[in-house]
Amino acid sequence: MTPAAPVWISGTAGRLEGLLWGAGAERSLIGAVVCHPHPLHGGDQHNNVVDGVRRALAGRDWAVLTFNFRGVGRSDGEHGGGAGEVKDVEAAARFLSTTSGVPAERLLLVGYSFGAWVTSRAACRGARAGAVALVAPPLAAYPLEEEADGYPGPVLAVVGSEDSYCPADLFQAWVDRIPGPKEASVLSGADHFLRGREADVGRLVASFAARHLAHLL
Repeated sequence: MTPAAPVWISGTAGRLEGLLWGAGAERSLIGAVVCHPHPLHGGDQHNNVVDGVRRALAGRDWAVLTFNFRGVGRSDGEHGGGAGEVKDVEAAARFLSTTSGVPAERLLLVGYSFGAWVTSRAACRGARAGAVALVAPPLAAYPLEEEADGYPGPVLAVVGSEDSYCPADLFQAWVDRIPGPKEASVLSGADHFLRGREADVGRLVASFAARHLAHLL
């Protein structure tokens, strides 16, 4: 695994602070942008679930970008209530594709919690990506009803069986509305914060990406 390189991403709120793994690899099959949980509740690119996903993907020598949303860490701007963060995801995806040379059809967008909500909205509004992985989308607080039919590509949905922010009935109803290829995984005994299950989440996301994106090389 190549070490992380600090990077700066040009966004609509200014510069976004990020970390990039694997962009210098000779043959990066897949590129992934991993989005962190809610900025106003301590979420940043060093979150435990973000790190678990990043480790699994970078461990395959794929190009992986984590970054801080606007107003987090050293990123410019201030919290945008979701709309601004959608633009941050779009900027991060463009940056990774340009920097790594991985085309959009082999780009994976991953989001955890608030990051899942923002990632879904970005994908459904045209952010170019070959697949999307949404971990613990907080459907009880941030419904995704209007976005459910807007992204036609493969979607992975992961949730803990004890996640009070994403109850089983809301999760299943949302998954049922996803129009394209979809996979849903429920981690038994896990809550919204997925502590101790980071590696499980990472393996699910990496396996999903390999099945749906690696063959496009």
